[in-house]
Amino acid sequence: MHPTLLPHPRRMDLSTNLTLENFVGATYSLDESLPSQGYSIQISNPSGVHISYRDEPGRFYAGSTLSQLLNLFPNGHLPIGSIIDWPDIPIRSVMLDVSRTRVPRVESLLALIDVLASWKINQLQIYFEHTFKYSGHESVWQESDPYDCDDIDRINSYCKERFIELVPSQNMLGHMERWLLHPPYDELGIIKGVGTSAIGMATPASTLDPRNPQAIHLVEDLANQLCEVIPGDKFHVGLDEPWDLPKDRSQDWITWLDQLSKISSLKDRRLLVWGDMLENNPDLITGIGRNITVTQWNYEGNYDFTPGVERLASHQIPTWLCPGTSSWLSIAGRLQNAIDNSRNAARVARDHNLEAVMITDWGDFGHLQHLSISLPGFACGASFAWCLESNSQINSDSLGHILDTHYFGQCRAELGSVICELGQLYSLVPIQLPNLSVLVMHLYLPQFPVGSGLTYSLNMEHLEAISANLDKAASRLSQYDLAKLETEHTESFRSSQNEIEKFSISDRIVTSYRELVNTSHLMQLALEDAKARISAGNTLESLSPETRALLYDKCQQTLSEYQTSWMLRNREGGLQESCAWLIHLMDCYKSGNASFEWAGPLVELARAKK
Repeated sequence: MHPTLLPHPRRMDLSTNLTLENFVGATYSLDESLPSQGYSIQISNPSGVHISYRDEPGRFYAGSTLSQLLNLFPNGHLPIGSIIDWPDIPIRSVMLDVSRTRVPRVESLLALIDVLASWKINQLQIYFEHTFKYSGHESVWQESDPYDCDDIDRINSYCKERFIELVPSQNMLGHMERWLLHPPYDELGIIKGVGTSAIGMATPASTLDPRNPQAIHLVEDLANQLCEVIPGDKFHVGLDEPWDLPKDRSQDWITWLDQLSKISSLKDRRLLVWGDMLENNPDLITGIGRNITVTQWNYEGNYDFTPGVERLASHQIPTWLCPGTSSWLSIAGRLQNAIDNSRNAARVARDHNLEAVMITDWGDFGHLQHLSISLPGFACGASFAWCLESNSQINSDSLGHILDTHYFGQCRAELGSVICELGQLYSLVPIQLPNLSVLVMHLYLPQFPVGSGLTYSLNMEHLEAISANLDKAASRLSQYDLAKLETEHTESFRSSQNEIEKFSISDRIVTSYRELVNTSHLMQLALEDAKARISAGNTLESLSPETRALLYDKCQQTLSEYQTSWMLRNREGGLQESCAWLIHLMDCYKSGNASFEWAGPLVELARAKK
């Protein structure tokens, strides 16, 4: 049986019984006949290992594949044979949301970059709203623990060494709520205070007014500062979900995009822009100017990207496809949806010869999911974008084994498998809504009933089945002593000469273990709450004081654990806002009343300032 690699190479012919007697190193040679980023690995006796590569990225990816083989065969007795490999999609990107509360510590982000590079990701977009230290705008970012220029320099240098292009992403129209909360920026919005999103929820004023001359001056300043610290030829300007822009002003979106393209620091860059406004307003497509690339997003597994790609192609507009990790608004993930979503995006991108696939990882509603929950989405997205044919059989079962092997270093706790088990809980619910898991929405919005309304078909039988599956995952975690697990695993890597790798693997185990324990407790809270509501009358108000007291204690313990887990990877700045969702839930348990006006801490802050 061939070893499992991540991504699995395009062509691999390795012996199942003949091995190299002793690996002592590889020899290298340039081979311009290989496709861009391509490489080949020849393993033979007595010659050893020889790597041919098309370019420096190809050489790097060959080294990544060889490292995975050496981890699978730590005695150096590699199987005899060959690997020939190159990517389907030239640009394989990850966009990481560092603005919806979670700002990863630089060391944590570098550790993630190491992993993504080993999975042959070659672009990283850091999504900013207010978490960069823009000079002159201290009132907006001062409490968020933002990145400064030195942080970005360090991240960029680290990326370059691993053939990853760092691309700035600053939303410049919608999703500006953390700016519009503060004077004098509040004068730059279309509305003040609180508005309504496209799905009918209250939302803080979030959209700059394209007709306000001061608005373009603001974003010009932001663009100039960010371009100075992140050089390059691309810039993602966002422009998605401008909730406050009236329908009859949709043409302002095109006018605004044209203004952005003329900003001095942006005029020579390719501007990336989200595609939802164009999808909802196809008449705008004819106004798209030169040097604009549309990043077309949709995060559902059954979505077909083809019509949108072909519509934009008919106007000669370049398109990137953007699936997601499906982790946000789920707590434990929506694993099968993430797999299907990324597979579909990679298929359409390959078949239409598109330049890029970008895997997005968002933090909507306080970013309550831990990074561990996003790992399967990163892994399958990277694999499908590299070579869909050789990785097409990836599924929820095999992903667990893949992560255990290539993220956790064959950890005995099988944490990758636990992540995937948690990520499948959502699928046991009979109702599936886009972009979220209905299994946990009553934690974010306690005013939502359970077993009626949107969850009308959810019953106790479903919840008991989900609980049984959750208990299996939780029991796998509980059987391990964390200190012993860390020691045993470190000992298993004692022979490695890479001290950084040994530390990194052990750190991954400890951090992910704690995150998964907390995730399982959050899911237990969701299930206990849901069962109690269905038994009592569907709403939080129907719960007895005794039941609410028990749920309050459970939530309080889980919140404390959440705060501890948060600090393992992230800066403290956004923690208070993230915790506000769970603190509000506790307040509802205590009072026995869940206000229908609740829509999150930013809405409450906007109401208070109005």
